[in-house]
Amino acid sequence: MRLAPLDCGERCPECRLACGRRTLLFFLDQEGAQDVCGIENEKAYARVVYVPAGAETVDGVDVLPAGTDLGRFLAPEHEMYAGLQAELPDWLDRSEEWLCDTQIKLLRDLPHRKEMGALLEQLWPERDGWIQHDVFVGGYTISAQDPPETFMTDRERMQQASSLPRAERLVAQYEEEQRVVREWVPLAQFGVPDEEYVNARFLIRHDDLAAGRFDGVLSFCEFTE
Repeated sequence: MRLAPLDCGERCPECRLACGRRTLLFFLDQEGAQDVCGIENEKAYARVVYVPAGAETVDGVDVLPAGTDLGRFLAPEHEMYAGLQAELPDWLDRSEEWLCDTQIKLLRDLPHRKEMGALLEQLWPERDGWIQHDVFVGGYTISAQDPPETFMTDRERMQQASSLPRAERLVAQYEEEQRVVREWVPLAQFGVPDEEYVNARFLIRHDDLAAGRFDGVLSFCEFTE
């Protein structure tokens, strides 16, 4: 079981909770999570525990085999701080034949998108597109392959859209993925300790985050090699 705590000591607009001194503990059995390969089944191998400000805590007993290196199972504590990283949609340079009408309209409304991309490279030349050893809170999901949002779409709606003409099907898919992005936010994303190609990603609904409800967090463990 892997553990990665996040400690927040300020009031921050990202989590929208009255901070103080609170801790989030992230537990992930990455081997089990990868084997089940499914959103619902992965819940059995991942958990988020919220420790509110002022909560009494006691030292627990390690339930590890004798001689086991605890450092392999316990990630260091991370202090939270705000950061800014700009990312443009990955479809900006695609041919229009691969885009839905909404995306095509957006492209045509951005005649200076190449200049905008160059400005982004100038302002954020070292922006990070990989999780690596960092811990990311909020923002957008970071994925080496398909992002979690593609697996969280309404399957019934996607099934209905599959019989539509290509242009309408792409519109339905784009709108459904945007709905998921508006509803869910990454609670935390980090590289699993001692696992070079494994990333932990926990997503939560905006409403649950604002209310401090963490039982509905979803885990999307990613193997990147």
